[in-house]
Amino acid sequence: MTSRRLSGAITGIAILASTTAGCGGHSHAAGPPARVPLELAPTALGSGKYSVKEDDKSRKTFISAGPKALISDGRLWAIRVASSNNLIGALQFSTMKPDIDFARAKARQNLENILFTGTTENIGVGDVDVIVSRTEDRAVYLWFGRDLFEVLQLKRSQKDPIDEEAMLQELIGFQTSGPQWKGLPGAGGSNQSGVG
Repeated sequence: MTSRRLSGAITGIAILASTTAGCGGHSHAAGPPARVPLELAPTALGSGKYSVKEDDKSRKTFISAGPKALISDGRLWAIRVASSNNLIGALQFSTMKPDIDFARAKARQNLENILFTGTTENIGVGDVDVIVSRTEDRAVYLWFGRDLFEVLQLKRSQKDPIDEEAMLQELIGFQTSGPQWKGLPGAGGSNQSGVG
């Protein structure tokens, strides 16, 4: 998977989701559009084995999504093997406009239905519920915060094998340990609250 192909796939998901995910949601406290909290992205994972760097080129795609897009802000990070610079994944954060309320299960389900067409599984990482889709060549993880959703896409390769679950746990552990993480309402910020 090339950097261009991965960036295009993730950005395409963001734009598709941004124009249709709000179906059935209701407005929560209106305010200015939320920006992606950059502090949620680590600079490295796997004790430095993997570098995590923002893909500045993808910003233009998020910015040009148009006025009907439901995404307020979107950012994309490339995850690479630090020693070889081989691309092994991408991490996307997208904040939504104030009328999309991820505390409602229906808003989360709408986005999940757009992003995944095959079989999915739900796993828990701490207090965060994660939706997972796996194929032969990649694993895609989706989870929600109060005003954002995140997508982690990892390439499966014999050349650069990844402990996918360990990387996901490290990433979410990093995010939820800091003050920038805003979980969904409920016990511990769990994504299990807010039945729509």
